[in-house]
Amino acid sequence: MPRYDYKCNQCRTITEVTQSFKDDALTTCDVCSGPINRTYGSVLIAPSSMPTRSEAARVEKETEVMHKDVAAYKRMRKDGVQPKSIKGAAELEQRAGSRWEVETGMNIGGNEKLGRRFDEAQSAIQSGQVAEL
Repeated sequence: MPRYDYKCNQCRTITEVTQSFKDDALTTCDVCSGPINRTYGSVLIAPSSMPTRSEAARVEKETEVMHKDVAAYKRMRKDGVQPKSIKGAAELEQRAGSRWEVETGMNIGGNEKLGRRFDEAQSAIQSGQVAEL
């Protein structure tokens, strides 16, 4: 049940009363029998319900990274490459030296020469020029 504060208009006594929502408001002071009014104080908001600055900064950074990942994913899809997921696409786009690295999500250290060999071997296998093992 809610607690209400009542303040006497004559003696200024403040009385705290627990009442049901259905109960009528009190009208007379217990101390001096003068008229009283229900007062409304400040509302207490628990600190745990408010985001912290570090939380807001973390969310902002995650949002920024997500936007970069989505943009990189769209660029790679436009180039005909299918990354494994959107998450981490910006970093993958930056580090990958070959189409194979992007599509498998496996990074071989950005070695472009080795990456091109993987791409060439994959193309040969897909075109039927080389039998798969």
